[in-house]
Order: sequence, then C-alpha cells, then structure tokens
Amino acid sequence: MKENIDRMRARHKKEIENLQSKCKHKKVSDWIPNMWAPGHIDGEVKICENCNKIIERKNESSIITKKDLLTPLSEFEEKHNITETRNDMEVK
Repeated sequence: MKENIDRMRARHKKEIENLQSKCKHKKVSDWIPNMWAPGHIDGEVKICENCNKIIERKNESSIITKKDLLTPLSEFEEKHNITETRNDMEVK
C-alpha cells in the first residue's frame, strides 16, 4: 500500500523525536533569531547542529525589556549596538 502524506509525516516525526532523544548535542549553534513564521522573530535560540533540537531559548521579552522601551532611543541604540538610520537599522 502506498504511503499517504499523513503516515509519512507521522513516520518522520517519530524518526526526528528518536534522533533528538538519542543525540548528545555536542555541537550547538551560537544565538540565532527564532522565527515562528518568516519575518516574525520570537527571541533567540541555540540549536543542536546535528539534530536541530532547541537547546536554549531567550524570549523576546528577555532581549528587549520594559525598561528598554522607556529608555531614550540613543541610549537604547548604544546598548544594543544599533547604528545607521532609523529606516535602515543595522547591528554592528
């Protein structure tokens, strides 16, 4: 019998879970943006470069705090190493 898409997804989900549970997570990435959808960043994560499991997570709220929102823009830019114009912000 031919495998349908639902069975294939279930099989691959199990294979990935098995890989992640057995992996020693020896090689972990630096902090990278976590996107729940293209262009929608939800904090930062470190992932295992072998099995792609999220090893550590920093939520957006831990990156930009309420105090940051009340800080004058120039101080905020200095703290987060932001340079360039307001329309085209870059990180140093």
